[in-house]
Amino acid sequence: MINMKSIIEVYDWLNEQPGETPKRHADVLEKLIFEDLIFREKILQNHGRTQSSSTQ
Repeated sequence: MINMKSIIEVYDWLNEQPGETPKRHADVLEKLIFEDLIFREKILQNHGRTQSSSTQ
């Protein structure tokens, strides 16, 4: 999985920069961050199902 702290720091830095190009890059990073969070949530949900199945 991605090291989210560094990605979020870059996202924040890009948003502070003047001009449209850094903002566009920040938008792309925002989408990647969101997709990663969804992916992590799915893993946690599947992990919970696997554990509850194995304890029954």
